[in-house]
Amino acid sequence: MGQHMDLSLERDRNFDNFIMKCYCEVNEMKMAFPVLEMPIIVALILSNKATKESMQQIHNICVDIGILFQIQNDITDFYNWEGLIKSSTDIQKGKCSWLAVKALELSNEDQRRIFKECYGSWDPTHVHKIRELYEELKLPQIFVQEKEARYKIFFKKINELPPGCVPDVNFYQKLFKLIEKFEI
Repeated sequence: MGQHMDLSLERDRNFDNFIMKCYCEVNEMKMAFPVLEMPIIVALILSNKATKESMQQIHNICVDIGILFQIQNDITDFYNWEGLIKSSTDIQKGKCSWLAVKALELSNEDQRRIFKECYGSWDPTHVHKIRELYEELKLPQIFVQEKEARYKIFFKKINELPPGCVPDVNFYQKLFKLIEKFEI
């Protein structure tokens, strides 16, 4: 379902829908639920340890992890490990990436016009303009701030889990370390 939502945003080219709320909803359905939350829920059900409270905790934490993972994926799709631009097609395909959403959120009228004219185009000049816009808006630095804020929220949530909860704090810390491997 999340993949369908993602492709619909890409096809529609309605940049009014490129907002953080839509981005998070798409990635909750594309990444958080099927990849993280569902396997944990199935394991709890099969082990007869599922409770209403544990299901809600799993949902809240997995959504945070899934969205953080997708944001990092969007950034690493744009940059390689040395911080140099690599050959990605998110711009050309008009994907609703974190970078695109943030660019629209932070851009002034002229920058927004450039974005609308160039985003979703395979013309190398247009792609270059979008990359320049991302740099001008300091999106890599904003990503670092966003990541740190999301880390704090995540650790606050897992540190507030009640003693004896299933899965426990240790499980979520290990799951989080998997996400950190994709850090730029």
